[in-house]
Amino acid sequence: MSRTTTPSPPPPNAAANAMAGTRLIGELEELLAQLTDEHLKLFAQVDAHATAMRQLDLRAMDKTRRQQEACRSRVNTLEHRRRAVVRQLARLHGLPGEPKVPVLAELYPARRAALMASRQALREAIGEVGSRNRVATGLARSVLGHLNAAVRAFARAVDRPGTYTRDGLPRLADRIGVMEAVG
Repeated sequence: MSRTTTPSPPPPNAAANAMAGTRLIGELEELLAQLTDEHLKLFAQVDAHATAMRQLDLRAMDKTRRQQEACRSRVNTLEHRRRAVVRQLARLHGLPGEPKVPVLAELYPARRAALMASRQALREAIGEVGSRNRVATGLARSVLGHLNAAVRAFARAVDRPGTYTRDGLPRLADRIGVMEAVG
């Protein structure tokens, strides 16, 4: 008697794991796309805030600041969801910790290109927000320095008599610290 070996069907758990993994990878792609969109919105808001700072438009600065905080809150929520999905995928495949996107892309070769493209788009969006924040930080530091000088000049003029030059301008110290007057 000859026996032919037929491959045994995969255990039901393996099929369920494959379906769950595919669903989770799809969810991860969606979360990466949403994170990218939120970072691009944040970039636009940071840019608008920097423009408002240059124009010293306090209402626009306050509005964009509130919008930025809301956007950062949404990014934080999406990031928590993304990490939860990554942890579920790690448990599903028996991986330690939170695997990076390239590791997950190797586990799902059919979705590799989409995952890596989403990852790259998110990295670029985050980089743009970071560079724009550096510009806004420098601008804020400059505005704070000018405000500090004005407050010090006003405080000296009001504090005691005799701090004016012959031209009627208040005398300032040789060196003015950035945070001395505004605290």
